[in-house]
Amino acid sequence: MATFIAVIAMVATLHAFRIFNQSSISGRILPFNGASTVWAINGHDSVKTVPSAGEGVFTFTVKPGTWNIVIVALPPYENTTLQTTVEDGKSASLGDIRLKPRMNGR
Repeated sequence: MATFIAVIAMVATLHAFRIFNQSSISGRILPFNGASTVWAINGHDSVKTVPSAGEGVFTFTVKPGTWNIVIVALPPYENTTLQTTVEDGKSASLGDIRLKPRMNGR
């Protein structure tokens, strides 16, 4: 029984350590109401979020690696793609991302 409890405690500790070392990517879209969604894509992995209303802030919890960030813009702005690399347990801040108007204005 003591061995079983020790194994359970070890698994719980390892799981807690894995959660503690999560990596993240964040940024703020300007103008704040210029995008409908933001994607983070790494190979076959992808995560989608919606920028916060009134602030344009987004945050992803991701595994370490190089991620393409795709901002799906609303008219009259252009979609924007950025790339960032995040290390294990670290945060990558993209800061303020200013959307550009579409050339044809639509």
